[in-house]
Amino acid sequence: MAASRPRVPELQRLNRLRRARTSRPWAPILTGLLAIVTISASARATEPTTGERAIAESLYDRGRRQMDDGQVTTACETFAESQRLDPGTGTLLNLASCHEAAGKLASAWVEFREAIATLRHEKRTDRLRYALDHLAAVEPRLAYVTISVPEAAQGHAPVVTLDGRILGPAAWGVAIPVDAGWHEALAQSDAGGPWRATIKIRDGQRRRLDVPSRIELAGTTIVDEDDGVPVTTTARAAASLEPPPSPELREGSTKSRAPSNRRRVAGLVVAGAGVLALGFGAYAGWRAHDLWGQRNLECPMDACTAEGVRLGSRAVSTSTVATWTIVGGVVALGAAALLLLWPASPAPVGGTTARADATPRMRVGGALGANGAAHLTLEGTF
Repeated sequence: MAASRPRVPELQRLNRLRRARTSRPWAPILTGLLAIVTISASARATEPTTGERAIAESLYDRGRRQMDDGQVTTACETFAESQRLDPGTGTLLNLASCHEAAGKLASAWVEFREAIATLRHEKRTDRLRYALDHLAAVEPRLAYVTISVPEAAQGHAPVVTLDGRILGPAAWGVAIPVDAGWHEALAQSDAGGPWRATIKIRDGQRRRLDVPSRIELAGTTIVDEDDGVPVTTTARAAASLEPPPSPELREGSTKSRAPSNRRRVAGLVVAGAGVLALGFGAYAGWRAHDLWGQRNLECPMDACTAEGVRLGSRAVSTSTVATWTIVGGVVALGAAALLLLWPASPAPVGGTTARADATPRMRVGGALGANGAAHLTLEGTF
C-alpha cells in the first residue's frame, strides 16, 4: 500500500490545487463577466452615436436630392460620408449607383458586391435583385490593369504600388479592376529606383504593365490609352514621387518653357536691384567724401573740434555703408548675369544630372584714404 501512495511533493501539489479550487469559486464567474463587459464595450465603441446617425440620415437625404438634380459627383461624396458615419445597405446601394452613374465602375462593382453579401443574410429580395442586376450590367464594362514583375526583379524585393496602394506578390500578374482614367504604377527595389508607369485606360479595356528587370536603370513611361504603345520614356532615378501628369503635359511644350521664363524674370529683377544698389553706393561714397572734407576744415593740424569729431564719425559710417552697398550691387549683377546668360541644365544622363558650380567667389577689401575717399577692392571669379 505504501508503494501506491503519492510521493510527498506530488501530494503537496494536489493539495494546493484542491485548495485553489475551493478557495476561489468566483474565478470562472469573474472571467466570464470580464469577457462580457469587454465584448459589450467593443460593440459600443463601433456603433455610431445618436448624433452620427442623425448626421448620416441628413446626408443621405441630401445625396438623394443631389442625384435628382444631376449633381452626381457631389452626391457620391455625400453618400460616402453618410456611409462612413452610419453604415447601411441602403446607403451603400445608393453610393454604388452614384459611382456607376459617375463612371467609376470599379468602385461601383466593389460596393454592389459588398451590398449583395449583406443582403443575402437580410433576405431583402427587392434590394438584392436590384444589386444583382446592376452588378451584371457593370461587370462587362470594367477596365483591368495587370502588373507583371519578372523573376529577375523579384530577387531585389521590389515594392509595387498601384495608385498609392501596395500590391503584394500575390497580386502580381492578376487583372485588377480599376476606374477609367489615369493610373500610376510604381516599383521600388533595394537596388534603386523607382520605376514609374502612367497609363490612361477606358471602360472595358485591359492593360498590362511589365516591371523591368533592372528597376534602378528604368525610367518613367506614359502609355497611350488607345493601343498601349509607350509614347514617352524618360530616364529617371529620383527618390521623390510625383502625381501622374495631366494630358496637357503630353500635348504642348508651353510648360516646358516655363522654367527658362522664370529664370529670365528673376534675372531682370536681380539686375535691377543690383543697379539700384550701385547707384545708392555711389551716392553714399560721394557723401562720405564730402563729409570728410568738412571734417578736415574743422581739424586743422589734426586738432579737431567737437564738430570735426562728429563729421569724421559720420564720414566713416557713410563710407562703410557705401562699401557694402556697392558689394551687394556687384553680387546682384553677377547673379543676374548667371540667370540670364548661363545655359540651361543638360538633360539627365543615366539617372544623374550634371551641375555647374556657378557660385560666385570673392574677397572684399575696403579702406578710407587720408583724403576721405573710399577705396574698394574685389577679387575672385564668377
